[in-house]
Amino acid sequence: MPHGVYAQDKSCKAEEELIAKHREITMDSRLVSVLQKQASLLIDGGPSSGLGIPIPPQSVPMHSFGHYLFKVLLQYNQNLAYRVGLRAMR
Repeated sequence: MPHGVYAQDKSCKAEEELIAKHREITMDSRLVSVLQKQASLLIDGGPSSGLGIPIPPQSVPMHSFGHYLFKVLLQYNQNLAYRVGLRAMR
């Protein structure tokens, strides 16, 4: 996470813009499969992942990204969606 408040705000805005662009993409079976695989890799990634255990000190908050993944995955894989949601909220 950037050190300054301005840089943190700018980083969060960029993340929100990127997620908004992703929401415009129509989900198909291939994209859902990729998202499920990536979400699983993030959860199992250990300390090098923002959704792994333990939380690395240099990581950025995963709330926005976790919320996006949760909403997308909820329709297709509820168990994975809730695992992502719980990890992102800690």
